[in-house]
Amino acid sequence: WERGALAFESMAAYRNAAFTLNWDGRPERAPGQLVTPAFFDVLGVRPSMGRTLEAADAKPGAPPVVVVSHRTWKDYFAGRADVVGLSTRINGVSATVVGVMPPEFVSFMEGRMARVWAPMVLSPGSVPDTVPAGTVVARLRKGTTLDAARAELQTVHNALARQYPEFYRDRASSARGFRDSLF
Repeated sequence: WERGALAFESMAAYRNAAFTLNWDGRPERAPGQLVTPAFFDVLGVRPSMGRTLEAADAKPGAPPVVVVSHRTWKDYFAGRADVVGLSTRINGVSATVVGVMPPEFVSFMEGRMARVWAPMVLSPGSVPDTVPAGTVVARLRKGTTLDAARAELQTVHNALARQYPEFYRDRASSARGFRDSLF
């Protein structure tokens, strides 16, 4: 997708997920997202503490890491200044907190706010790299109109559907402005 869709400066993907946090013996359900490392950069947001995800975090076998929301940091981790580097359990797996997002950051989740972000790890060969692993977000290249981006996406989608019909049979591509996606 990134190679074929030149109307975009950068792209990332996300998939909504349910997490169970367990730190200090206190399990808590937390809505969240699996995201590709470029997710926060595409959205133009920086963490208030620590860092966001890096390419190495999404490699198979990488040590598990998470980024948490400001609310999760305040409520669940009691606003600990040393939260970055803490080990917690996410869905039963030990993971290190690498960052805290600023309080004004709200991600794309229908009806609730994401509280945890973990890297989307895809095993090599599990799906062709031309198949999005979730919902794609992208930043338009300067000077590109949304209509031009829509046309380009449709062209790329049609080409990939011919090449990988089993993966694209029930999929559609669309582009809409960020402000149109807010609810």
